[in-house]
Amino acid sequence: MKKTNHKKVESVAQYLLLIEGIRREHEINGEMKPIVFRGEPQCFKHVRASIFAGDTGEKNAVCVADEVSMISHAKKEYPHVFKECLTELDILTTMQHYRLPTRMIDVTTNPLVALYFACEKDFQRNGRIMYATGLEYKEEEILQIVATLAGVTVNEPFSVKELEFLIRNRCPFLDKISRRITKETVLFQIITQSFLFAPTSSNARIRAQHGAFIMSAFASPHGNLKNEYESLLHRGDNMWKEKEMNKIMFLKTHCYLDELFIPVYFTIPARKKDKILYELDKIGINKGTIYPDAEHQMISIADNQVRRRMYEKKNVEPMSEER
Repeated sequence: MKKTNHKKVESVAQYLLLIEGIRREHEINGEMKPIVFRGEPQCFKHVRASIFAGDTGEKNAVCVADEVSMISHAKKEYPHVFKECLTELDILTTMQHYRLPTRMIDVTTNPLVALYFACEKDFQRNGRIMYATGLEYKEEEILQIVATLAGVTVNEPFSVKELEFLIRNRCPFLDKISRRITKETVLFQIITQSFLFAPTSSNARIRAQHGAFIMSAFASPHGNLKNEYESLLHRGDNMWKEKEMNKIMFLKTHCYLDELFIPVYFTIPARKKDKILYELDKIGINKGTIYPDAEHQMISIADNQVRRRMYEKKNVEPMSEER
């Protein structure tokens, strides 16, 4: 993990000044690099997708070995949830939306949404906001390969050649996609990278949250082959590299995403979370707008009423309490 430092945020106004500084810093010739933000209610040790919780030490949590089974059970037991999904990528995005562990993490293009997520719960712990810049949005076809492979049983360790054979025999439609896009991007590059993408879903919550996702890499080199793999990436043309790469064996990976984010993040002190939620509500960012369904909108009315009474009538900052 890269060495990091942090800046403390105690109000929306202060936060917006910091964001403006970030935007100026990453503006090049009048054009803004894409910036995505991620808000977390705690300062976790690593950034990782929920499917890897058990692989990284969290007790009683799912792990990547559960991925295929969970995708299968979700589609079989709740088909109505996925009735409008046209692709495996749509299915994985829907699973993420309903908080079933996947290999994706949520990010947003709206820094105020990230601030809300950093403050919305865990009121006894500091929250944090991270950001990434310069990540390229990948075309859906590339993501479709990883999303489909996530739901297919793969005998490990495996070579790229074995993976191509599996695609041809079990995912014929994917084989056509793979053949078309791998003229420039070979398969081993696709499965070992993490990608940023904007979902095509018309889901109201994703729109409200200005949502995007980072898809964690599908595989990584097995054992001590990582150095050999890294060396191959920088040598020869794709045809030669692809031939040599067949000698490398891979495993489905548990992937940290720390390296994608700038090593400067914002921390929100636990005692300031309620105050910031109150300030966000005054500019239209609250539970009801972030989660635009009737249940959350009604909860939002009650939450905001309590904060207004605490902050406006008593003219004191609300005390953060565990709800």
